[in-house]
Amino acid sequence: MFLSKILPSICWAFFILVLCGLPPQNTGSFSLWNFFSVDKFLHFSVFSALALFLIVGFKRQYNYRLLRLYAIPIAIIVSSAYGLVIEYFQLNYFEGREGEWMDVVANTLGSIFGAIIFKIIYGNTIIRTS
Repeated sequence: MFLSKILPSICWAFFILVLCGLPPQNTGSFSLWNFFSVDKFLHFSVFSALALFLIVGFKRQYNYRLLRLYAIPIAIIVSSAYGLVIEYFQLNYFEGREGEWMDVVANTLGSIFGAIIFKIIYGNTIIRTS
């Protein structure tokens, strides 16, 4: 079943939503150094994991052939778009939060890195399920 294959991705996406909706901690003012801060590393990391979970889930399902064939670009697009939506929510709906373009960049780069990690782990092998 399709949903069971992407359930880890859905749970991880919910985890990201909760984390990004929490009240902010004081991170200081913007500078180039802030792009390389812990906050950006966390954005990069959680979206790497999201993309990786999506790719694995898409590759393991057999209901949608095109989703399986194009799992990597679709996962990058979906996770990057989700990062953009999260930043929009932070800007408009989450109390005390601000959306940042540099977070969108970190989310997108993390999504791409998740695809790279997938290729490192699985290479060109086909993921089989029992």
